[in-house]
Amino acid sequence: MKRPSSALAVIGLVFALAFGAFAGAAKAQEEISESHLQAARDLVTNAGLTQSFDGMVPRITNSVAGRFVNRGMPSGMIREVIDELQPELELQRRVILNRAARIMANRFTEEEISEINAFFESPTGSKYIDQQPGFVDDILTTTGEWTEELVEYVEVRMQAELSRRGAEAAE
Repeated sequence: MKRPSSALAVIGLVFALAFGAFAGAAKAQEEISESHLQAARDLVTNAGLTQSFDGMVPRITNSVAGRFVNRGMPSGMIREVIDELQPELELQRRVILNRAARIMANRFTEEEISEINAFFESPTGSKYIDQQPGFVDDILTTTGEWTEELVEYVEVRMQAELSRRGAEAAE
């Protein structure tokens, strides 16, 4: 079962943060230098998180365009507007990139970010990024299956314990 790329963003960010926990905890900083923020932007990009941002823009644009089509607006004109909005949409993409970078910069020192970036720029890190969509999808699928199993397990166990204690369901 395929999951939305926004889920990949969340999982990718979680994996990046978990990786950083092993690299060492960073002090939260009130002021972040431009070089620190740029390193964090590179990290967000190197970690593959921008792939999900990039995928969100067309999905959102198409969804909004569909609403306008449903209201009877001319689809050709809508397409023209979407094309004209591309520079603005690129600015919106930069907004989320900067927000994600600031999150990383608040959690990792510039030195730690450099170390993490070095990993993602290595052959192993490149493989991690290449494989990330597949293993994230597999993890999400497995988590969904496990959740269903857990619900069933808890339900069966709870029913057994309540029955053992003499409780009966109201009809």
